[in-house]
Amino acid sequence: MGELLDAVNAIRVRAYSSDRTVRATVTRRTDTRVAFSPSARDLHDEPNLASRISEAVEAAWIDGRKEMEDLLRRRNIGIGTAAAKLDRSQTDTLFAKTRAIRAVGESDRGHVAACVVGEGRLRIRFHGNAVRRTDLPTETLEAEVNQAIRRARAKWGRELMRVYHEVAPPAHRPRES
Repeated sequence: MGELLDAVNAIRVRAYSSDRTVRATVTRRTDTRVAFSPSARDLHDEPNLASRISEAVEAAWIDGRKEMEDLLRRRNIGIGTAAAKLDRSQTDTLFAKTRAIRAVGESDRGHVAACVVGEGRLRIRFHGNAVRRTDLPTETLEAEVNQAIRRARAKWGRELMRVYHEVAPPAHRPRES
């Protein structure tokens, strides 16, 4: 198991917004990190920058999921075996409830809110004119974005597990370690 854990922890995926002003990095250890180019705040208003962040992060999450699936496949570890044991009705219910998940995370200073919706869509909202404020350094704004995303993602993961345990009968659940 140590070798597999090392391989999982080594996964690192980067994705960029279409205009390359936002970079998202996903690793197993640090989860999701967003960074802006020096010009990002000058080029974008709040809704546009939020859209660029969502675009980059979602691409990184998708690529990270693919990397994980490839790693498991190379090691002949079944993917989705627990879900595969559910009957059609349970599977349909699980997917419907997963699509309905909405988890919100806020930064401590309240300048950024992140919402993870459904199967991993991300929405960012800035508050208090955060993108244009000259008294809010870019590094601080990035840290708040990362904090909000991390909190929303954690809530989303907890909600996903709650939904799975609600839908899957005990015989289909992975053993607790």
